[in-house]
Amino acid sequence: MKLNVKELLDLFDNKKDAIKHDISSVIGVVGEDFGAALFKHYCKKMGKQVTVSPFPVLGVTENKTKKGPRLDRWIYVKQSKNKTTAYQAEIKNWSAYAIGARPLGADSKNISTIGLLNWKDRVRRLKHRDKNGENKVFYPMKKPKGYPDKATLEPLIIYWFVLSGNGVELNPFFTVPVSIKGFKKLNVFSMSNYLRSIKKKEIILDMPIAEKRIKLLKKYFPIKKINKLKK
Repeated sequence: MKLNVKELLDLFDNKKDAIKHDISSVIGVVGEDFGAALFKHYCKKMGKQVTVSPFPVLGVTENKTKKGPRLDRWIYVKQSKNKTTAYQAEIKNWSAYAIGARPLGADSKNISTIGLLNWKDRVRRLKHRDKNGENKVFYPMKKPKGYPDKATLEPLIIYWFVLSGNGVELNPFFTVPVSIKGFKKLNVFSMSNYLRSIKKKEIILDMPIAEKRIKLLKKYFPIKKINKLKK
């Protein structure tokens, strides 16, 4: 799928009244495919082999009466010949339209400051004692079919939000030390940060689920011009 980089940033980082009631539906179509595809594109750009698993990320349950938390994707990244990282990934497509979001344009001058404030918000949620939609990334998940042998398991959370750990740099991918449920670090990827680092006008992403949904919409809900009846 070929997408315009600047238009994507404008869509998700710059709130518009004309589409504020439609953005949730748009995100519902592209879903987690968008975040996974951008992370895959980033890793491949770094020279690594990436596989996005088709199998669900299901939480380990302590007893048969309760359901464990679910995450969004298994992503396998081959770091070297003998080293593979298996990321249990949670993807958050929250954008400028989310409650409490800080909107910014594609060329905003205070982007690093906003990125730092966004990251501080996320840290509070990630370190919260009670389970929530973000810190569930630390919970144990059932290894699916095709899980790489001897892979290193790590948590990964993918946000749309622009993020900055120090209020200066806008690294697309960074790690932070943690000591939560056996994990020693958390991997963080910002979709907005990554798109802002791309100099090309367009980006080609592998989004099979989103493409299927869009094809279904076009097939069953085609946009056709209807000729007006002549009086």
